Amino acid sequence: MSPVTFCALWVVAITVSGVASSAVGVPSITVDYSIVNDLTGEPFKYSIQVSVPKGSVLLDVMKEAQKMNPKDFSFQTESTSWGPFVATINHLSGSANGKTYWQFFSGTFVLDKGVGTYVPKDGEHIIAIFSKY
Repeated sequence: MSPVTFCALWVVAITVSGVASSAVGVPSITVDYSIVNDLTGEPFKYSIQVSVPKGSVLLDVMKEAQKMNPKDFSFQTESTSWGPFVATINHLSGSANGKTYWQFFSGTFVLDKGVGTYVPKDGEHIIAIFSKY
């Protein structure tokens, strides 16, 4: 078997086993991700634990959560000059009229970067809370 054939078979085997969700050779991190709404309508709190390649941004964590549980962790973003803006999570959208938005925290600390640039750490708990401004 040639090295190219072996490599191709190895990549296929990784993909079939589900390990290919992270890049080959890149270690994964585990992030706890929660979404919370106590502000309007029916209150909810959902949590999920996801694994993503080390160096992934928060948007990647959200995409993985949505892939694992699309019913509860669906979301939509809008493109802005500052990067992606999370407009909707779990079918609940922020509103300029209602002065509501999704605010992101690491534990109890407000994130100082957006979902397209913030890089979570292994074991971190990210919380999206539907909030008023």
